[in-house]
Amino acid sequence: MSLQSISPFLQVLEFLQDSIDLHVQQVNPNAPQMRSYDLIQVELDYQSFYLLLHRESKMIAFAIDKKNSNGSRFDFPEFIDHSLLTKIFENLYSEYRVLSKETLETPLSGNPTFLEHAFLQYASSYDLRYWQPRTYGQVLFNWWD
Repeated sequence: MSLQSISPFLQVLEFLQDSIDLHVQQVNPNAPQMRSYDLIQVELDYQSFYLLLHRESKMIAFAIDKKNSNGSRFDFPEFIDHSLLTKIFENLYSEYRVLSKETLETPLSGNPTFLEHAFLQYASSYDLRYWQPRTYGQVLFNWWD
């Protein structure tokens, strides 16, 4: 996804930079093409974290930098909640849906619920069998090839 395709979201972030002193540090650092989301590194109140924007929906998650045992980042993101940004998106930018850490860490069941079907539409049955995601967040925010 090009920067142009996420430009409406970047305009939202520009507004937030002015209104709440949000600092955009990087957009899509080291972005593999097969990643299912755009990654925006930001800083707010001296806390650095990431906004993840799903490429096929307008779902947003927040995550912290996490390295796995081999030193690479984000096999699957470590999700966090951010109450201020969640409230801002809910009240001012309702076209985006902020997903809570609790929702993103909800395990997939063997008997999909209505909510689970909503998440599973963003992954092929092949990817689900091959990669075996365990949570909603792993289905939505991944970099499967």
